[in-house]
Amino acid sequence: MDETTKTTETSGGYPDAGLEEPKEARQVEESNKKCPQCGAPLIFDPKSSRLKCEFCGYEEEIEEDREPDRPEVLDYEHSEETASTDWGLETRTVVCRSCGARSVYDVNAIAQVCPYCGSTQIVEAGDAEQNVMAPGGVIPFAVARKEAAGRFTRWINGKLFCPSQAKQSARPDAFQGVYLPYWSFDADSHSVYTGRYGRERTVHSSDGKKTQVVVDWHSTRGEFSLPVRDQIVCASTKNSQAMIRGVEPFRMEEAVVYKPDYLAGFTAERYTVRMKDAWTEAKDILESRMRSEAAGRIRSQHVCDRAEVTSIRTDYSGIGYRYILLPVWMSSFRYGDKVYRFVVNGQTGRVSGDTPVSALRVAAAILIGLAVAFILYYLINGGF
Repeated sequence: MDETTKTTETSGGYPDAGLEEPKEARQVEESNKKCPQCGAPLIFDPKSSRLKCEFCGYEEEIEEDREPDRPEVLDYEHSEETASTDWGLETRTVVCRSCGARSVYDVNAIAQVCPYCGSTQIVEAGDAEQNVMAPGGVIPFAVARKEAAGRFTRWINGKLFCPSQAKQSARPDAFQGVYLPYWSFDADSHSVYTGRYGRERTVHSSDGKKTQVVVDWHSTRGEFSLPVRDQIVCASTKNSQAMIRGVEPFRMEEAVVYKPDYLAGFTAERYTVRMKDAWTEAKDILESRMRSEAAGRIRSQHVCDRAEVTSIRTDYSGIGYRYILLPVWMSSFRYGDKVYRFVVNGQTGRVSGDTPVSALRVAAAILIGLAVAFILYYLINGGF
């Protein structure tokens, strides 16, 4: 049976969804903080959630101000170009000549290696690319570099078919902390669906020797409303989406209003997926959720053995979005003639990435499996 899915949306109606005028530029001295003891730049320390000097050990609390606990929700109808470009600190955008990645750095940071491909061909972008939309929220790093390295080492050592030489060449000490760009969407949804439910019954043959399960199908329809909160879509095209999804989910309830102090010592990738394109992708993700919800409602309403959704239409209203930075540790290693990339979730420590496969190890595993199967067959059948 053909399935159809339609979506429509309207903006407005969401609390605080309007877009404010860009904030006036803060003083650079407030953000590009230097150590009062030795003059070195202060960086954000994931373990203590404080600013720290790597040279003399000085630590400083991140100032709390009277801002809302959660990042502001912006109106869907306002293009991201109209939002604030004030990062609260002096930044510079750089471009990797090897892979084309564009990243935003604290002006004090020295970009020597691309966090995506490991290339040293880093150049500063032109003036036209320096005014980059500022994020509204951030999940600060909670996993330190050393912990991320340990989690990666355990992860790759657990890869049975990964060559030993590749495990040795993977360098967890080469991790770079990167804030990946994400769009996060909130909306109100209303879905109307049609489907069918089936109840199973057992039918016996006339001689009573055979049985068959028959499903009696009945048509049904219904509707429901669900709030959509924190539906995220990665706004980067420089990384394997499967690899990035491998370190999700993030605990979005821990997102806070963006402060430049969280960026100190880290890189922030600029977005390459536009907000409205990301919303199209978000609706594709939400379709699966809405279908599962409809199927669950059919099962609970009709107390059936099987449930199918044949069509569903979802309308969205009150759409709002946030531009949020989410933390990951990234690195790569070369094995043979190929570069393998891997990431560690900077909030939860979850690891994802690519690893080479040893044909010799795979062949050995197959031979061992065949040998075990042969021995079991021999034991079960009492020899030949």
